[in-house]
Parts: sequence; structure tokens; C-alpha cells
Amino acid sequence: MTESQPLPARRRRRAAALYLCAGLTTAWALACGDPPELPVDPQWPPGALLSAQTDALRSLLAEIEGLGATPLARQAGRLRRTLPDCPEVEAIATEAASLPEALRCAEPSPALVGLRAHRGDAMASLALPLGPDTPRLLLRAHRRGADLELDVHWPRPETSLAALLPGSDPSGPEVLTAHERLFHVRVRVDGPLDLAALVPEGSQADELFRLRSELLSAAILDGTWEAAIYTPEPGSSWPRVAIALGVRLQSAAAAAADRLIDDVEEHWSVSRTPLPAGSGSGACLLRLRLLPELAPCYRATERALVLAWNPDSLRHAIAAGPLPPAATEPGRLELDLAGLRRTDLRLAQQVGPEALATVTRWPWRRLVAHGGRREDAWAFRVELEAGGRGGAAP
Repeated sequence: MTESQPLPARRRRRAAALYLCAGLTTAWALACGDPPELPVDPQWPPGALLSAQTDALRSLLAEIEGLGATPLARQAGRLRRTLPDCPEVEAIATEAASLPEALRCAEPSPALVGLRAHRGDAMASLALPLGPDTPRLLLRAHRRGADLELDVHWPRPETSLAALLPGSDPSGPEVLTAHERLFHVRVRVDGPLDLAALVPEGSQADELFRLRSELLSAAILDGTWEAAIYTPEPGSSWPRVAIALGVRLQSAAAAAADRLIDDVEEHWSVSRTPLPAGSGSGACLLRLRLLPELAPCYRATERALVLAWNPDSLRHAIAAGPLPPAATEPGRLELDLAGLRRTDLRLAQQVGPEALATVTRWPWRRLVAHGGRREDAWAFRVELEAGGRGGAAP
């Protein structure tokens, strides 16, 4: 048997970073919520629009600026320093990136009457263009005590990922354990979950894992998907990652997964390792070392096909234990920012003082987003709970 060759160290680090950033960014986009109805804006001025209470916006930007040496913190600092000295500010720009230069004290002109009405008693309102001749993304920010709440209206997203967005039916009970979970998202889409349609034929992903297979077809999957990231195992510097795809029939999903592994074995000259006796239908590819600690595994359960980064990820994700009540909403995302900081501090301590100094001090302890589809748009609510600056200082 020929072991697959690992990527060079620099490319491994870049690929790993892209994997995590893509997973978190996608999950943020997919987690929708349930805010009040937001109006359409056909009569508003073209471009990017902003209306905000100056002091509230300044306070929010100061919180974001506290994220440290990050691009977002630097941008927030530049914007805070450009805020004019007046009770309310507004801006009209051709694109979102030009809003800071367009900031001005609010005027009694009719141009932004619609946006001001949309803002109501909220601290800020934004309208961001998504493309020519398309409705804008609308955001409205509220303060709830020290917490921050965002209402988002996303009209007709023109992206292949729209097939993964929440529909209108509840996503149901979770599959993956909540123990030591840093990140979690669960979604039920409208209609069948056809992941194979998201993988372009002949693409690198198609070539890498032969993803265009019957395993990812709507005939096997039931329309739900779930993903979780857990704290690393002691001695490991890589998080445990798992994905659960809801299935219509366990035996059909297991057979399709076996055929997919057959294809990967033939293409990459690697061999599967069956799960231990009594663990159910599944296997691991222990020698497919393309990214740090990657040894992908799967297990077919009665409700889902669970795919994991490595054996430790699989064991942890499907470990027996209490699960939250079944969800009553189509999509929900949760990010434990306090737990993420604790994990970063623990890992940084293994590296040294320089690494400790780079650990982010989040101004919030938790992010929750939830909701689903409303006709031809998606509405979601994002809640950021205050109190995330605790923990040992670097």
C-alpha cells in the first residue's frame, strides 16, 4: 500500500486556515433568525446606505476595536475616529467600502427618510448592495442592555450555497453531542439536500474525494445537516470536527458511503480501517494525511451519516449524552466565544509568550443566530451576549 503524500508545511497551514475560516464563515451565513419584517427599498437612493446614533455607533466600534491586531479592529478604529460630533450620522456611498468617507451629520433631507424609518428606535441601520439590479442586504442593530442584537434581511442570495440555507420547517433534534462544543450549526433546508449539485464536475473537490457520488444525492439525504467543532483533545493542537447529514434510510446511506470509500481507495491508493466491532457501520482512512491530524472517518447511524476529521472527532461527536430539546426553528448557529478564548489560551501556552499576546479578547461571550426562509428572502437574528473579556490575561 502506498501512503498518500502530505502537503508541504506552508500549504498545510494555509489549507487548514482556509478550512476553518470557510466553515465558520459559511455557518454564519447559514444561520438565520426570526426578526420583525423588514421593508423593501425600491425608492431609496442607490448604493450603500447608513443611518445611526453617533454615540451608540462609537461605543460599538470601540468594542470591535478591542479585538486586537485584527483587520476588523483596525477598520473599526479608523471609522470611530472619523465620526463627526453630532447626535446622528448618515452616509450614502456607491459601495460598502466607501461608507467611512461618506459619513456626515444627519440632515433633514428626504433622501434617507426610508432608511431612518427602517431604523426606528434601533442604534443603526445599513443597506448594502449585493449586485446590480438586485435588492439590498438590510441590517438593523439594537442594544439590549449590554448585549448586541442584529436583524438581517437577505433577499434571494445568488450563490450555490443557497441550497444549504434554512427553509421554513423545524430542523428537529440534534445528532452531535453538545459536550465541549465551541461551534454548532443545525439546518433543515427546503426540499431535498442535494449536496452533489454543489460540487462542479471536474473541479478540485470532485477530483480530490470523488464527491459527486450517490452518497450526496437527494435520494439518500433527508434535508437536514449539522456541523460542530469541539475543543482539541489533550496533547493535540487541532480541534475535533464533525458533520452529520440526515439520512432517509441507514442501510442505503451506509452502502453509498462504502462505495465512496472504494472510489477514494482506488484513486489515492489508501486502505480503510473498519470501526471497532460493535461500533456500527463505518470506517476511517488513517493514512490520508493531507491536512493536520486528518484521518477522515464516517459512521452510519439510524438518523444520520456522521463524517469526522479523525477517529477522536468521531468518538467524541457521537458519544452518548443528553442533547438539547428538538429545535423549533429551521436553522440555528451557536459560537461559544468564551470557550474559544479559553481554548486559544491553553494552546498558546504551549507555544510561548508571543503566542499568548495574540489571543483575541472577545467583547462578547456567546453568539447565537437563528431563523429561516420567508418567501423569496431569508431573515435572521444574530445575538451577541456581553461579558466575554474574562479569563486569564495573556
